[in-house]
Amino acid sequence: MHLTDYQALLIDCDGVLIDHESGIWSALQQFQQNLPHDALNRQQLMSDYHRTLNELMPRLSELGFTGCLCFAYRQLMESHGYQPSWRESLRFARAVVNWPLFEDAPGALLYLRKFYRVLVRCDRETEDVPSLCERLGVSAKEVIIRGETPEEEKRQLAERGVYPDHLLLVTNACLAAKNSYPAICLLQRPGSLMKKQPKTTLRISSLAELVFQHQESLRH
Repeated sequence: MHLTDYQALLIDCDGVLIDHESGIWSALQQFQQNLPHDALNRQQLMSDYHRTLNELMPRLSELGFTGCLCFAYRQLMESHGYQPSWRESLRFARAVVNWPLFEDAPGALLYLRKFYRVLVRCDRETEDVPSLCERLGVSAKEVIIRGETPEEEKRQLAERGVYPDHLLLVTNACLAAKNSYPAICLLQRPGSLMKKQPKTTLRISSLAELVFQHQESLRH
């Protein structure tokens, strides 16, 4: 299928629209004085953090997204010999509301919504959805909370009249490896820490490139 053949886009929030790597690193740096000097290598620290968070994500329904971030931070700090307070851990977790947008996200969303039904998929607390919608310029009905099972997620899509066979998932490398959608566009921005390359329909390095490729498809 060509880009112009899809009726809808399901765009992952973190790593595609939101620069979660910079947001997490910025929050970690607030507490760098509590870490050993040799623990401040960004690549290793971020790798350790994501591994810890991924181990907690199966407990998402129990802990909530804030809880998963909070415990991931605590376990990361404890692995370096520092015992953070619960207040500090919660402050780290709630920094999620300030994670920055990628520069190309607003313009790309504005363009793509002219041609597709666009839905944004994310891991967020329900109370954080309104502020996320305001930042992205989308409505709450256009937000999908990532389900624990593919069936739950597809149910949310069906409620919005969107079905996988006519949808292109735009996602990052980590989440692409966990998806069963028939059409996947992998967005791997420069500097990504993900080395393993999952099988995908399309590969891009920015949302601006996706817009460009769509324009090329229209011309041909």
